[in-house]
Amino acid sequence: MSKLTGLLLYISHSKAINRAGRFRKAVFLSILFLAITGILPVSAQFKFPKMPKMPAISNPFADNSKGTADNAHVNEQPAPLTNNEKHELLAGQRQKWLPAHQQDNARLNDNVTRLYFDKFGHLYPDPALSIDEFKFFYPFSRDISYTAHSSGNLEFYFTNDKYKLDELRKFYHVHAGLSPARDFAVVQDSILARYTRQITSLCDTFEIASLVFMIHGFNVADPQPSFSKLRRSIKKYGYENTAKPLYIEVHWDGLYAKNPLVLSSIWPQALTNSKYVALGLRRFISRLNCHELPISIITHSLGAGVGTGALFNTISKCDGADVENNKALKRLMNLPPPDEPRIRLAMLAPAIPGGNTFIDFNSRSPEISPAKNNIDRIIIGYNPLDYATSKGYGKLMASRAGGTNLGCNNGYEQSYNDEISNVKAALKKQHYTDEQIDKLIISRRFTTPKAYGLYQQHRFIYYLDDEESMKVFLAGVFGE
Repeated sequence: MSKLTGLLLYISHSKAINRAGRFRKAVFLSILFLAITGILPVSAQFKFPKMPKMPAISNPFADNSKGTADNAHVNEQPAPLTNNEKHELLAGQRQKWLPAHQQDNARLNDNVTRLYFDKFGHLYPDPALSIDEFKFFYPFSRDISYTAHSSGNLEFYFTNDKYKLDELRKFYHVHAGLSPARDFAVVQDSILARYTRQITSLCDTFEIASLVFMIHGFNVADPQPSFSKLRRSIKKYGYENTAKPLYIEVHWDGLYAKNPLVLSSIWPQALTNSKYVALGLRRFISRLNCHELPISIITHSLGAGVGTGALFNTISKCDGADVENNKALKRLMNLPPPDEPRIRLAMLAPAIPGGNTFIDFNSRSPEISPAKNNIDRIIIGYNPLDYATSKGYGKLMASRAGGTNLGCNNGYEQSYNDEISNVKAALKKQHYTDEQIDKLIISRRFTTPKAYGLYQQHRFIYYLDDEESMKVFLAGVFGE
């Protein structure tokens, strides 16, 4: 135990990670959890690497023409990097290179619509338009962090390169306007319009009766196998015949790292990304011409943050210290959420807080009353032993460092202390009756394969493998 105490004291006082309180806390909790659960033996000898500097995330709507940390690199003249050096940097990049998935999935002939969002909720253009991967992630210098405003930002990439912006405008038949930022916004509208036409055409061709959105979570290398398996499950239980769905996959930058010791450091940025992507998805749904069709949104893990944020303004769970992003998000929340006649939200292992998310359920720009609510069902698939959503220690850890306690139900089955009860209490505060809440909330416990100790796996595919629970879960999504 003395070695564990020394380890924790080192983490608490190390100058290497004393640059940001939130980052230090996340690493501290991660190491503590790993030591407690036995993944990280306390008797092991460690060499602690110097942690990278984690600069604050900039406001994506701020004027970046002068005075920003990113643009401080413009006048520097570093030695050009070799191809090997570029490859090494890209191999360690935490942001996801979605154009690679775009190109691979474009070869699939399955009538599935796929959306690709960057970390600020911008839609990627057609894969026929090439994007320089290295310049996209490292626009000025090899020292640009994945948290920087300029890195992995489609708007910054195109508006700061005249030739790339001209190419983008030409592809989407957009004339040069008052400013690069305005031109980029017009192109985004053009991309939305193309998707809208595509979906309208599919709905007419295949007599579509519903839209089904699928959203993956945090730290997913490629969600395509899980999305495919989910569609097979829907077909297996006969819902393709009754619901006649059009599938819309949502691919977004939930970040990725193979090393589990790195996950706690990228988690805060993934939370921020999910909030912007949620509002990008809200904008997409609001532009659809299929307003008479019911919508189902099926999520896994942090995808629940995207799904809930698309449907209502989840401002209460925002980090109060993140002032700049909160201002930008509140501006984007002025766009009203989808007004389709019937919406269902189904969440597997939701890596979000329960009560602190659904306390904003009626916040729809503007506020609504229960009589105006168009979300007629919320299905929650949880697992008290999920090692990720419980963070290995149930309620004590699950509600901290970016709450994930709805996915593990606070580590309880069903009791006065569980998080699903907190969701119901939050709805009651917003004047929903007990009868309305009972019709609105459906929950189902899942069992997944063993991970380590008492804890079970978190991956999307493992939840889909629990066929008995999936049958109940999908009945909630598509049944009467």
